[in-house]
Amino acid sequence: MRKKVRVLGLVVDENSEPTQDARYRSETWRNDARWKLMRRVCASIGLILTLSFVLNALAQGSTVKTVHFSAHLDDPGDRLTLGGVDPSCPVGWVAIRTHEPAHLSGQFRSTDTGGGCVSWDPVAQLNDLKSGDGPGFVFAGHIDDHQVGSLDGCGTGRVTMRLTDLTVRSFDVASGTGHLTLKWVVVDGTGTGAFLGASGKGTGSVDGTVSPDFGVPLLTAPFVVPNWGTYEGTITCPHHS
Repeated sequence: MRKKVRVLGLVVDENSEPTQDARYRSETWRNDARWKLMRRVCASIGLILTLSFVLNALAQGSTVKTVHFSAHLDDPGDRLTLGGVDPSCPVGWVAIRTHEPAHLSGQFRSTDTGGGCVSWDPVAQLNDLKSGDGPGFVFAGHIDDHQVGSLDGCGTGRVTMRLTDLTVRSFDVASGTGHLTLKWVVVDGTGTGAFLGASGKGTGSVDGTVSPDFGVPLLTAPFVVPNWGTYEGTITCPHHS
């Protein structure tokens, strides 16, 4: 008895040769399978190339970049108050707080606010300055400058500079003018935006004028110090834009 089987949708005898139509359908199925396989291969290659491009772009975007800069400082005036009167600083020290926001311009453009606590013994320190035994007197303590702005080659964000080695190089008592130099470093963990994870250090050179602040009670011993000068140094930006 001859059995009939189904081949690609056709019913044929088990012992008979496939018809021409059956062979055509078989070939068509194989071609279709090859075409589907080729499309899958092409799609896989396209996906791999796309991922490679994205990963390469991300790698380039996260390249650490170190920027050297010079910026001009224009500060309408910091307010100086006796420690103890300002509870954030100990008695015998001087609290320095932003009276009006300062600004950096040039390669680093920012709004600068902040403050800190420094030592202050005017008689001893002015005598040291006049003696000529050294280059000037150095304040103990530090000031934190909070910068909000942008740095050429780095991008935009926030970062804090800590000012130390505040050294008065000259001071004229009659006019209340003086010249001061300083060092600064980026405070770890303070950066946001392009300054996220940033590090850096540099120097500053500042001239200023000390004058009484009659807008507040005299017993607080307030002074306002408008100052101007230059900050320069390097900042390394892991997340520059």
